[in-house]
Amino acid sequence: NLPPVNHKLLVNILIVDDEMINRVLIDSIIKNLGYNCDNVSNGQEALEALEALKNKTYLLVFTDIEMPIMNGIELVRSIKSSPDFSNLPVIAITGKAYEEIADAGFSDFMNKTIAESQLEFMIEQYIKLA
Repeated sequence: NLPPVNHKLLVNILIVDDEMINRVLIDSIIKNLGYNCDNVSNGQEALEALEALKNKTYLLVFTDIEMPIMNGIELVRSIKSSPDFSNLPVIAITGKAYEEIADAGFSDFMNKTIAESQLEFMIEQYIKLA
């Protein structure tokens, strides 16, 4: 588990989805909840963001599964195998059945029909405010 954070504005969340409409929706919900977030369109860009912004630590990643270049399963396996990021919670956002991704290494999963209350609940499960 990650240590508690003093304020929502200190929380950085990364959104990974190849569909811009999904990124915009999730981004706006997370920002409305008071958190910071960035978004990228595939797993390769997510890894680059994680590496480039080590001084801006992401505390949570929400990722789509089916994306070009690097999909969500490849992304979570790369994250979990990295000494720098192995403890980073990664939440799958998918229309697939959980059984199809259960062994991939995700911390949790959400259905693709995203509601603000569901997103807020998921964030609160993984990010503890002091």
